[in-house]
Amino acid sequence: MAERAARRCCLGWDFSTQQVKVVAVDAELSVFYEDSVHFDRDLVEFGTQGGVHVHKDGLTVTSPVLMWVQALDVILEKMKASGFDFSQVLALSGAGQQHGSVYWKTGAGQVLTSLSPDLPLREQLQACFSVSDCPVWMDSSTAAQCRQLEAAVGGARALSRLTGSRAYERFTGNQIAKIYQQNPEAYSRTERISLVSSFAASLFLGSYSPVDHSDGSGMNLLQIQDKVWSQACLGACAPRLEEKLGRPVPSCSVVVVPRWLPLLVCRKICGDVMQRRLRLATSQPPFSASSHGLSCPLVAACLSWSSFPSSALGPSGILHLCPASLEDRGVNPPHTPFSCEELWRAAPCPTPKRTACLKCCPQPAPAPQSTLGEPSLPTLSSAMGFLQDAKWWPSLGTTQVSLGTSDTLFLWLQEPTPALEGHIFCNPVDPQHYMALLCFKNGSLMREKIRDESASGSWSEFSKALQSTEMGNGGNLGFYFDVMEITPEIIGRHRFSAENHEVSAFPRDVEIRALIEGQFLAKKIHAEALGYRVMPKTKILATGGASHNRDILQVLADVFGTPVYIIDTANSACVGSAYRAFHGLAAGADVPFAEIVKLAPNPRLVATPTPGASQVYEALLQRYAMLEQRILSQTRGPPE
Repeated sequence: MAERAARRCCLGWDFSTQQVKVVAVDAELSVFYEDSVHFDRDLVEFGTQGGVHVHKDGLTVTSPVLMWVQALDVILEKMKASGFDFSQVLALSGAGQQHGSVYWKTGAGQVLTSLSPDLPLREQLQACFSVSDCPVWMDSSTAAQCRQLEAAVGGARALSRLTGSRAYERFTGNQIAKIYQQNPEAYSRTERISLVSSFAASLFLGSYSPVDHSDGSGMNLLQIQDKVWSQACLGACAPRLEEKLGRPVPSCSVVVVPRWLPLLVCRKICGDVMQRRLRLATSQPPFSASSHGLSCPLVAACLSWSSFPSSALGPSGILHLCPASLEDRGVNPPHTPFSCEELWRAAPCPTPKRTACLKCCPQPAPAPQSTLGEPSLPTLSSAMGFLQDAKWWPSLGTTQVSLGTSDTLFLWLQEPTPALEGHIFCNPVDPQHYMALLCFKNGSLMREKIRDESASGSWSEFSKALQSTEMGNGGNLGFYFDVMEITPEIIGRHRFSAENHEVSAFPRDVEIRALIEGQFLAKKIHAEALGYRVMPKTKILATGGASHNRDILQVLADVFGTPVYIIDTANSACVGSAYRAFHGLAAGADVPFAEIVKLAPNPRLVATPTPGASQVYEALLQRYAMLEQRILSQTRGPPE
């Protein structure tokens, strides 16, 4: 225990759909601690299922904002009770589910700046929100607002060229428009609207955190080329929206926050912390020495927040991508400026070529993990998973497939190529480039449902079903969308025989393979629509909970016709966040992010295509695409 307590580290957080999780990563980039608060299990008073409330219409999906606040209270207390040594923490960072929005009531900003370390956050913030149940990325109830937004800017293609995506129901601008239209009083009482990522950062900051360009790309509000709010989009959604959102900031900028002494004074959004002069502040943060054992005289923190449907990349949610970081020091007198060089000289960091100084508290036993299949607490592998894997980007042609609460597929782009399908986001690693993303809402929760229905709730039986059925599943194909899917927009379960006749049910083993093959066929079809092609050096890096199941990954390798690698952690959002924190500490030396992750574990090969797989799945891809269009035409008419 003493040896562990002496390990300098960065903390990586994940505010995902179903839980809040934290990991500690040491200077060698090894994970040595993790803990979590699972909403359904640990905060039962909020009555969520899968971390959310699905409303009677089946389209509206929300989460209680105070549940997220209380989860942070609980996990910090768990860390303190376990003896985690915060004095060894050099920096913090985090990821959050993308698109979700939080509505701060008028006066909440003042409350944030005067939080007491002696009281729980939930108690102090319970009256600070004008909307108690916040819309999240799973919501599909804003179709009318989407059409209004597209009409305001000249159509879906025009909106995609402007913001990187056509109008999507889950995107934040459309959610804001719905709240303004249906609950104008709540909107008028709102002084600030945060994304989940900037909301989480605000809790550490004690001040409103701005939205950065990467996370702002997922709102249908940011002009991705100019990286400013689109006035046409803002006006189409709600009045005075720009003042409620605040100015979007670059992913490499320092934001001065004027009120923190020992822990979080200056918030940096993942970039060049050390190239500006920072100013100290005067009042205590909520997580101070008296509340969580922060007793050391030198305190600084770097906090990077990313949002994808975690996700997110994202949080994700995904977490996505709202990288942000904070820095602060209680060394000089309040309001006395100090230089970057003074900051780094003051306290050495164990990481080579870096210096830093957060001293912030002890460590529990690692949380139990499943050894087979997806963990019982699936996480969003969001943009921070993308960051974790940045040393593979882009030269090796790696595609990341995140298998979490939602499934996401990421591609690095030199130039934005917006289309009616998929999304283009500002790149969280390289501000000169972009990132393409495809999001599939029916991810791990759908796999868990079929596991429960067809494998007696056992991942072992689930794997045996994949092993016992042949590639191509005898021609049987399935579409499994218990909630309205994003790509494509379909809801319901649809099963087809080898003769393309729709059938009501499959045998259990066939059902399991139909689900997994269908999920990966959909990913490949829609990736190819964005220009994805399998090249000789193409690799897939799989992250998220399902990346623990080798039989699932074998199907992925077979369908895509390319080798699949993993990194030995299911908590990629947290781990990538911690890497980002180390990057924040090193940014003063203009160190590229790839330099930071050089010490990270190399991806490990876990699956290669089975001989003959390409012939089987090329034929199935054409049939799957045809049947998908058939379902779409039956539900919404022929495609445009």
